[in-house]
Amino acid sequence: ICSFQKLEELVSYLSFAVKRFSGDLRRELPSLCFECTIFETGLVRLRKLSFAEHCQVSLNIKWIIKVIEELILKFESLKLQEKDMATKTYPTFHICGKYDGSIPAIRWLNQLHGELRPHYTLVTADVFFEAISMLFVGEAGEWLDSSPEFIEFIDKEKEPNAKDIEEFKQAVTKRFPRKKVESDVGNVQEDIQNLQQELN
Repeated sequence: ICSFQKLEELVSYLSFAVKRFSGDLRRELPSLCFECTIFETGLVRLRKLSFAEHCQVSLNIKWIIKVIEELILKFESLKLQEKDMATKTYPTFHICGKYDGSIPAIRWLNQLHGELRPHYTLVTADVFFEAISMLFVGEAGEWLDSSPEFIEFIDKEKEPNAKDIEEFKQAVTKRFPRKKVESDVGNVQEDIQNLQQELN
């Protein structure tokens, strides 16, 4: 009888919770609703059983309770996911902006990671390449389009991983490196010397 009462409580809780559930995870609900309906129908039948018949099905009831408890855990997990999705914020990319290759790639990549970090516990390869696909324009976009080893990640033809991120960073920083400050300094010094000679 105690098992039967517990079963009633669990089915009632799960049924009520699922009916009130709303959010972006509705795709998970059909199976839960179907299972709830089965348990509710089973309860109606169980209520009609006599005490002796209850004793005969007590083992089955204990098994059903275990199944329902697992369903409730699944439901609670879905609720947590929905809460995370509701409170999640997404990067605006105001700091890094779009990348056209006019500045060193390493500097822009650092800005990009600075934008992504507050919004993701872990910046996955999927997230990284999705950002790249949106933000690479101009000369950088043309370079990306002409790089078959990376464009397959942009077009979602292949699943990227952490190694692919590192290979991409190496390639893009090689294509758009830091400007050589030494040569600029040398040119300035040469101009100064030429100017001094003209004055003399």
